[in-house]
Amino acid sequence: MPRDKYEKLESITNIVRNIFVVFIAVVLAVILLPQLYSQLSTGKSAISGIETPIFKVRLLNELNTPDRTRGIEDSAVPETVAEAAKILKTEGQAWSYVGAYRDGDWDSRYFDVQRPPAQGDKLKALTDVYRRADKPRFINGEWRMGDIEGVTKSGTQITVNEVAVIPGTNRYKLYWVKS
Repeated sequence: MPRDKYEKLESITNIVRNIFVVFIAVVLAVILLPQLYSQLSTGKSAISGIETPIFKVRLLNELNTPDRTRGIEDSAVPETVAEAAKILKTEGQAWSYVGAYRDGDWDSRYFDVQRPPAQGDKLKALTDVYRRADKPRFINGEWRMGDIEGVTKSGTQITVNEVAVIPGTNRYKLYWVKS
């Protein structure tokens, strides 16, 4: 075959390959962009993954492990929730989030502590803190928190019966106590 025919065949092959790449990019954009838009429009500050009828993609953090902070650090209790929680049970044991600790410092904390808590410690709540049925657990690739059972009111003292340390991102240790 003359050289011109090889060049024409190569040009045709390149054109077909480029059309295929553009087609795949358009298909992925049509499938993924609505998912990305829906996750961002729900108020999420980060996208943890994308699920379509065809496939499921889970995004990983810089250490190639699932993001361990989101979903296991508890949030502050809104005042309306604290009022409603007065009718929930307050007896019995429950788990409360103490805070995120690394290298001798607290990044966030909900109890008046200077060091990581230990069994037998008495802790005073700095703010209203959720009381949960269970500590965070890693289930099916996601962190799940226990159901809310009540609220420890700001200024209330609790006695630590058990301590759980949950690994967080950036080498943080997330402390939870059962009281």
